[in-house]
Amino acid sequence: MNEPRMDDDERIVDALDPSDAFELLAHDIRFRILEVLNDADGPMTFSELRTATEVDDAGGFNYHLQKLTGRFVRDGDDGYEIGGPGRQVVGAVLSGVYTYTLDARPVPMPDACLHCGSDMEMQFRETSLWMSCLDCETTFNPISIPPGVLEGWPHEQGPEVVDRWVTHIRQTAELGLCYVCGGRVDRRVRPIDDETPENRARLGLDATVRNDCERCGAHWIEFPAAAVLNKPSVIAFHAEHEIDVRTTASWDLDWLTTGVSSITNDDPLRLDVPITLGDETLVVTTDDELTVIDTRRK
Repeated sequence: MNEPRMDDDERIVDALDPSDAFELLAHDIRFRILEVLNDADGPMTFSELRTATEVDDAGGFNYHLQKLTGRFVRDGDDGYEIGGPGRQVVGAVLSGVYTYTLDARPVPMPDACLHCGSDMEMQFRETSLWMSCLDCETTFNPISIPPGVLEGWPHEQGPEVVDRWVTHIRQTAELGLCYVCGGRVDRRVRPIDDETPENRARLGLDATVRNDCERCGAHWIEFPAAAVLNKPSVIAFHAEHEIDVRTTASWDLDWLTTGVSSITNDDPLRLDVPITLGDETLVVTTDDELTVIDTRRK
């Protein structure tokens, strides 16, 4: 979580204290202003904005508007527009992170348990999703997801939507960014050892891939075969076989199993992920930072 030190004249970003930012938003009129501007097709005059927010007191409305102007709202020649931070605030609320919880009956999963091969179901618990086996009762790591992501989707399509969300997280991590706060992510291959949780050690893995945000502390675990899905060589190999990995559900990729990868060298660490499509196999070799250092076909 340590931020790099730099001189004031080298800084790109000036920070507003979080408590000050929340204080600026701590009024229902202010959030209503942001909602209206977020839905607007273009700039709005003071009168148009006050009418749309249904605030009778012009003086009080102007007071709240000025509190937002500069950081959350832009005041231009043509009127008021929502700024990037303002849109982020509205988006966070609409995502359901602060206002919704997950509450629905379990949904059958299209893929089988990685431990015993039995049927699995997706369970909804407040702000997380849990994958549980109906036979061996193994519960896999929860997936944190803004409840709003699932809003408006049919119940039975829950697994498909969640798979897209996981793909989004993976793509963001591949770019070196945290899906929670946009901070820098440290992505490392971690060999399985005595300290590895039992539910991961039982999967037949040599290693996992751990993602750690240096800013907010968020972390999440992937198995290596899934972690390389967004590598250009992997995307291209699938494209040659007329498969778009960006839109294909993970359970429709037959080669994508937990035990497919293997550590071939300890120091320096080298990890091989063989990907077989039809009668052709692409072997992707990465280092401990999941950087591809070699590919070969057989």
